[in-house]
Amino acid sequence: MTSTAADTFARFVAVLADTMDDHDTNGEALASRVHLSRFHCDRLVSAAAGEPPAALRRRILLERAAYQLITTDHDVLRVAVEAGWKRARNTCLAADAVSLLAAVVLYIFAAGVVRGFAFALGISTLIDLVVFFWFTHPMVSWLSQFRFFNQGHHLSGLDAEALGIDRINLGTATPQGQTVGGRA
Repeated sequence: MTSTAADTFARFVAVLADTMDDHDTNGEALASRVHLSRFHCDRLVSAAAGEPPAALRRRILLERAAYQLITTDHDVLRVAVEAGWKRARNTCLAADAVSLLAAVVLYIFAAGVVRGFAFALGISTLIDLVVFFWFTHPMVSWLSQFRFFNQGHHLSGLDAEALGIDRINLGTATPQGQTVGGRA
């Protein structure tokens, strides 16, 4: 790999590190931040890392989750809730931004009952944001700590049958003898 290619790959790794928590980032966005075409970025990263950018990013995210499982006493569900929260937060913010924009535009340009609807839409969107951040996330994080959910009770909706798998593995031993995905 030439010096220019190595520098470009180093820039890509820096961009990748900056965007690890942004789950909406795609290959096109990563390539544009490195100032390359998607095709050239895919070729360069595949040559340097041995896998395409999307696979590299996915592997790093999975390795980060595995590291959290090994180094903390968190179980799989708690790590999954925290990882999924970031994507859910981005989705909720995008949806609520669109709703607020629609409410403002309707309120400005409409009259009568439609203006009342726009006001109600804006208030309900703000309430949705408050509930989402101050109730839903803390509640889901708290509930994920209970055995009822994190060990797959059949009434929780997280049992093996509902998830479409043979069985729930509550931990697998690593070569170092540590337990991943559950308590030792």
